Amino acid sequence: MNINTAILAVVTTVCSAGAAWSTGYQLFVRRRWPKVSAEIVRYRISRSDGDRGQAFFHPAYRFTTLDGETKIGLSSWGWRRRPWPRGAKVFVQYNPDNPRRTEIQCFANEWGIASTLVALALGFWAVIYWLPLNFF
Repeated sequence: MNINTAILAVVTTVCSAGAAWSTGYQLFVRRRWPKVSAEIVRYRISRSDGDRGQAFFHPAYRFTTLDGETKIGLSSWGWRRRPWPRGAKVFVQYNPDNPRRTEIQCFANEWGIASTLVALALGFWAVIYWLPLNFF
Protein backbone atom coordinates (compact mmCIF):
# COMPACT_ATOMS: atom_id res chain seq x y z
CA MET A 1 0.00 0.00 0.00
CA ASN A 2 1.49 3.35 -1.01
CA ILE A 3 0.98 6.67 0.81
CA ASN A 4 -1.68 7.89 -1.64
CA THR A 5 -3.78 4.80 -1.06
CA ALA A 6 -3.42 5.14 2.72
CA ILE A 7 -4.44 8.81 2.66
CA LEU A 8 -7.37 8.04 0.40
CA ALA A 9 -8.50 5.20 2.68
CA VAL A 10 -8.42 7.42 5.77
CA VAL A 11 -10.18 10.36 4.10
CA THR A 12 -12.83 8.12 2.55
CA THR A 13 -13.48 6.35 5.87
CA VAL A 14 -13.75 9.58 7.85
CA CYS A 15 -15.96 11.26 5.24
CA SER A 16 -18.19 8.20 4.90
CA ALA A 17 -18.62 7.89 8.67
CA GLY A 18 -19.44 11.59 8.99
CA ALA A 19 -21.89 11.50 6.09
CA ALA A 20 -23.57 8.38 7.53
CA TRP A 21 -23.89 10.00 10.98
CA SER A 22 -25.26 13.24 9.49
CA THR A 23 -27.78 11.36 7.36
CA GLY A 24 -28.87 9.23 10.32
CA TYR A 25 -29.31 12.33 12.48
CA GLN A 26 -31.43 14.06 9.83
CA LEU A 27 -33.62 10.98 9.41
CA PHE A 28 -34.06 10.87 13.20
CA VAL A 29 -35.04 14.57 13.28
CA ARG A 30 -37.47 14.16 10.39
CA ARG A 31 -39.15 11.24 12.11
CA ARG A 32 -39.20 12.40 15.76
CA TRP A 33 -39.35 16.20 15.82
CA PRO A 34 -42.63 17.99 14.97
CA LYS A 35 -42.66 20.20 11.88
CA VAL A 36 -44.34 23.59 12.24
CA SER A 37 -44.53 26.84 10.33
CA ALA A 38 -42.34 29.76 11.41
CA GLU A 39 -41.78 33.38 10.45
CA ILE A 40 -38.37 35.01 9.98
CA VAL A 41 -38.27 37.97 12.39
CA ARG A 42 -34.67 39.20 12.14
CA TYR A 43 -31.04 38.18 11.60
CA ARG A 44 -28.10 37.96 13.97
CA ILE A 45 -24.80 38.73 12.27
CA SER A 46 -21.63 36.91 13.26
CA ARG A 47 -18.19 37.33 11.75
CA SER A 48 -15.65 34.65 10.97
CA ASP A 49 -12.65 36.69 12.18
CA GLY A 50 -13.58 39.27 14.77
CA ASP A 51 -14.80 42.57 13.35
CA ARG A 52 -13.13 42.19 9.95
CA GLY A 53 -14.14 38.70 8.86
CA GLN A 54 -16.87 37.52 6.53
CA ALA A 55 -20.36 38.32 7.84
CA PHE A 56 -22.70 35.39 8.36
CA PHE A 57 -26.45 35.92 8.76
CA HIS A 58 -28.23 33.67 11.27
CA PRO A 59 -32.03 33.84 10.93
CA ALA A 60 -34.16 34.27 14.03
CA TYR A 61 -37.70 32.95 13.66
CA ARG A 62 -40.92 32.80 15.63
CA PHE A 63 -42.90 29.58 15.79
CA THR A 64 -45.68 28.02 17.85
CA THR A 65 -45.22 24.55 19.33
CA LEU A 66 -47.93 21.91 19.10
CA ASP A 67 -48.69 22.76 22.76
CA GLY A 68 -49.51 26.36 21.75
CA GLU A 69 -46.37 28.03 23.16
CA THR A 70 -44.80 30.77 21.05
CA LYS A 71 -41.02 30.45 20.83
CA ILE A 72 -38.16 32.29 19.14
CA GLY A 73 -35.48 30.17 17.51
CA LEU A 74 -32.05 31.17 16.21
CA SER A 75 -30.35 29.15 13.51
CA SER A 76 -26.87 27.95 14.33
CA TRP A 77 -26.21 27.89 10.58
CA GLY A 78 -25.16 31.20 9.09
CA TRP A 79 -25.28 32.22 5.44
CA ARG A 80 -23.24 34.83 3.57
CA ARG A 81 -26.46 36.51 2.58
CA ARG A 82 -29.95 36.73 4.02
CA PRO A 83 -31.61 33.66 2.47
CA TRP A 84 -35.15 34.76 3.40
CA PRO A 85 -36.64 38.24 3.80
CA ARG A 86 -38.11 39.27 7.12
CA GLY A 87 -41.64 38.00 7.41
CA ALA A 88 -40.97 35.00 5.16
CA LYS A 89 -42.64 31.75 6.13
CA VAL A 90 -40.38 28.73 6.63
CA PHE A 91 -40.80 25.33 8.21
CA VAL A 92 -38.88 24.36 11.32
CA GLN A 93 -38.61 21.19 13.30
CA TYR A 94 -38.09 21.34 17.05
CA ASN A 95 -37.18 18.91 19.77
CA PRO A 96 -40.37 18.36 21.80
CA ASP A 97 -38.30 17.68 24.94
CA ASN A 98 -36.32 20.91 24.49
CA PRO A 99 -38.10 23.38 22.13
CA ARG A 100 -35.01 25.62 22.09
CA ARG A 101 -33.39 23.02 19.81
CA THR A 102 -34.80 23.81 16.39
CA GLU A 103 -33.75 23.50 12.78
CA ILE A 104 -35.01 25.34 9.73
CA GLN A 105 -35.92 22.91 7.00
CA CYS A 106 -33.75 23.69 3.99
CA PHE A 107 -31.17 21.75 2.00
CA ALA A 108 -28.18 23.38 3.71
CA ASN A 109 -29.40 22.47 7.19
CA GLU A 110 -30.62 19.01 6.33
CA TRP A 111 -28.06 17.67 3.88
CA GLY A 112 -25.23 20.23 3.81
CA ILE A 113 -22.80 18.31 6.01
CA ALA A 114 -23.37 14.95 4.32
CA SER A 115 -23.13 16.50 0.84
CA THR A 116 -19.92 18.35 1.72
CA LEU A 117 -18.28 15.21 3.09
CA VAL A 118 -19.25 13.15 0.04
CA ALA A 119 -17.92 15.90 -2.26
CA LEU A 120 -14.69 16.01 -0.26
CA ALA A 121 -14.20 12.25 -0.56
CA LEU A 122 -14.92 12.35 -4.31
CA GLY A 123 -12.48 15.24 -4.68
CA PHE A 124 -9.74 13.22 -2.99
CA TRP A 125 -10.48 10.29 -5.32
CA ALA A 126 -10.19 12.61 -8.31
CA VAL A 127 -6.93 14.18 -7.16
CA ILE A 128 -5.22 10.96 -6.14
CA TYR A 129 -6.41 8.54 -8.83
CA TRP A 130 -8.28 10.09 -11.74
CA LEU A 131 -6.17 13.22 -12.43
CA PRO A 132 -2.79 11.41 -12.50
CA LEU A 133 -4.18 8.74 -14.86
CA ASN A 134 -5.68 11.25 -17.29
CA PHE A 135 -3.41 14.28 -17.17
CA PHE A 136 0.07 13.21 -16.09
